[in-house]
Amino acid sequence: MNKHWTIRQYGAVLADFLEWVRSDAALEAETHVYLQKLGEHGNMLRQPYSKPLRDGIFELLPHTDEIQARLLYFFGVMKDGSPKAVITNTFVKKTRKTPDEEIALAKKRRKELEDQDKGNRKKRGSYHHGNRTTH
Repeated sequence: MNKHWTIRQYGAVLADFLEWVRSDAALEAETHVYLQKLGEHGNMLRQPYSKPLRDGIFELLPHTDEIQARLLYFFGVMKDGSPKAVITNTFVKKTRKTPDEEIALAKKRRKELEDQDKGNRKKRGSYHHGNRTTH
C-alpha cells in the first residue's frame, strides 16, 4: 500500500513561497505538481523532481526556463507514526551549486524542530508545533 506523506513547513516558509510564485503561473503550477509528487512518493521521489543534498537534506526542483526555485526539506515521522516531509526554506537558485548557507539553514531549522519535538513529548507526550499542513 502506498502511504501518503504529509507536507509540513517551518513557520510559514511554504505559504510565503506559494504566495510569491502566484506572480508566475507556470512556476506556480510546476511547484504544486512537485509538492503533490513529494506527498505521493516521499523518500522514493527522485530526479527530475527531487535530489538529495547532504546530511539528510533534500531539495525539490521546480523550475521554468527563467526561474530555478528550490524548496529544501527533510523527512520525519508524525506522532501517529505516519511519514512527513518538512519544508525548511525556499529560494531562487542563481548558481549551479546549492549555496552552503541554504543547506546550513535547513539543518539548523531541522534541529530546532527536532529539539522542540523532544521538549513537547516530555511536557505533553505529544507532537505539536503549530506548523500548517499543506497538500
